[in-house]
Amino acid sequence: MRDNIVVLGITALLLFPVFSSFGRVSASSFEVTSVNWGTVATPIEVGPGDLNAPLTVTLKYVGWYAASTLKGTLEHAPCFTDLNGNTSTTAYATGVAPNSLFQLTFNLNLDENVSIGSAMFTLKLMWNTTWDTNLTQELTFPVQVKGRVKLNFDTSTVYLMPGRVNDVFINVNNKGTGRASEVTIYVTAPSQVSLLNVLDVVPTLDPGASVQLKLSVYVSPQAGGSPTTFSLAATYRDAYLNVRSTSQSLGFIIGSIEQATFKVHPSTSYLTPNELNRIDITIDNQGSTAMKDLRIKLSPQPPLTIIGTDGETNLGTLAPGQKTQFPITAYLPSTSSDSTSVSLTITYLDESQIIRSEVKTLSFLLKRTSELSPISIKVQPNTLVAGKANNLTILVSNIGTTPLRSISIMYSFQGGQFTWLQPDISQADQLLPGESFMVDAKIFAPPTSTASTILQASIKYYDTQNNLKQEIRNIGLLSQGLINLQMVDFSILPERPTIGQIFSVTVTLTNIGTIVSSAVIATPHLPSGFKMFGSNSIFIGDMQVNTPTTFTLSILITNTTKPGTYQIPVELTYFDNLRNQHTIIRNITLDVYEKGTSTQTSTIQRGSDAGFLPMVSYLFVGIVMLIAGLAIGRRSSHKSTIHG
Repeated sequence: MRDNIVVLGITALLLFPVFSSFGRVSASSFEVTSVNWGTVATPIEVGPGDLNAPLTVTLKYVGWYAASTLKGTLEHAPCFTDLNGNTSTTAYATGVAPNSLFQLTFNLNLDENVSIGSAMFTLKLMWNTTWDTNLTQELTFPVQVKGRVKLNFDTSTVYLMPGRVNDVFINVNNKGTGRASEVTIYVTAPSQVSLLNVLDVVPTLDPGASVQLKLSVYVSPQAGGSPTTFSLAATYRDAYLNVRSTSQSLGFIIGSIEQATFKVHPSTSYLTPNELNRIDITIDNQGSTAMKDLRIKLSPQPPLTIIGTDGETNLGTLAPGQKTQFPITAYLPSTSSDSTSVSLTITYLDESQIIRSEVKTLSFLLKRTSELSPISIKVQPNTLVAGKANNLTILVSNIGTTPLRSISIMYSFQGGQFTWLQPDISQADQLLPGESFMVDAKIFAPPTSTASTILQASIKYYDTQNNLKQEIRNIGLLSQGLINLQMVDFSILPERPTIGQIFSVTVTLTNIGTIVSSAVIATPHLPSGFKMFGSNSIFIGDMQVNTPTTFTLSILITNTTKPGTYQIPVELTYFDNLRNQHTIIRNITLDVYEKGTSTQTSTIQRGSDAGFLPMVSYLFVGIVMLIAGLAIGRRSSHKSTIHG
């Protein structure tokens, strides 16, 4: 028994190098099962110019003994580098069990000149097992670069007409480097817009290609005169046949239904108190659309009274360019007021069969046969600036033929929005015929004030017979808000745009005025060598006070542009609260750089299968020695039995 143990020990010692070599053979068996950009579970798109793109290589280890540590060095194909510009990248793995799969991930930069297609890489493996160390193997495999898909949607249809069907042509552009396929676009429109069809599926869209799709929509008449946005969501397969999705919004401006433009005027502007006054009221349709089922409702200001009618009149249809006239009889008793008015509520059907209603006011002066006021009041300026204190000059004149004494005037506003600051009262001891005195006043108009107001002057004075006279004058003033659009910031992406490149400029505007600026539109005026992407103007909408608003311009620098510093004027148009249009220019300064390219190469070394035959030979010798050892053991056991 002791001899058997000795023989087995000697045999094990003889076989140790053989099994060590056998373990080396088994551990060196690595196979590449898959190569993915990104990860196996989450693949990504990769194209020329991408940086820090993860490349995951999945390997199968079919060795006999676990690889305790493993180092993988990836030798790059031309135009590929690591994050530091090197031509090789290293990754590590530990505890790789036999017959298991594991991944090595390498982060690579792709040059702009990388070709779309297949590139060959070499992976050099070095590992240790429980039997041996510093084992090596080389694997060569292809890596696919199919490019990145970049879908963009735009339309040349900017304006939609309410109350009718509009055909919107949507351009689908692939601005990437990879082919897109099975492009399906879903459109979501606001509630007042109805989609009449779905967009066709685009089978394939090559890099740089575009296709135009037709979308028919019906716009409700109630949506007229307002901007709207369509939301586009697209699904597609990228160049690696992975399902992707993207979304974008397209803005539109819905035009206004053309309304009737008409004018109302009376046959006289004067009324005689205590008499029946006949007035012919004329309505003149000065627009290009008909006013159907035209109805008039009169509302006189008391104590004015309309005689012989309830104040309602139906005038039928008033065609474009036509006039119609109807008479009224008005009675006004004696009053201290110098004027009176009649409000006309005018109702009609427009071209889209929508009921429209407007209120017009006709003002009348009182024709006094016995006495006219000797006081004249003039105010300059007649337009206030909202959000600040305004200086007014009031000129009070005696236009009568007799002197006036102890003149006092107090001021107030109808409605209460405006504030009279000073003086609290204007006085003059005496005012001879033809004389005047001026009052320097200060008025505050709040930022949210209405566009107009009535300054009411309560006048008291004594005539030559020492009679106290009192009058009330109503003076109309306009209120114009202050708008100041300032470009507070802008950013350029990329920061160093180069010739032949598309870049974007994001501009931040702030209204530092006192009122909202309405319907702001930005129109860039590009210098020679620059081209816009998308519409030439950007509708920003209303800009609140002190609220930053941003918009983005996408611009192409053509190949004929020279490096240098350029200014891009941006024209901003907007309306104030009086619907006056204003235009200002804000400039964007940018630097254009020369485009630079670089190409890096690397050497590919291929592995070999050298060493496999010698290891088979060692295995054969080991088996022969094992058989010889067992034979010697049996012979020794037989002799021991005989001697016993």
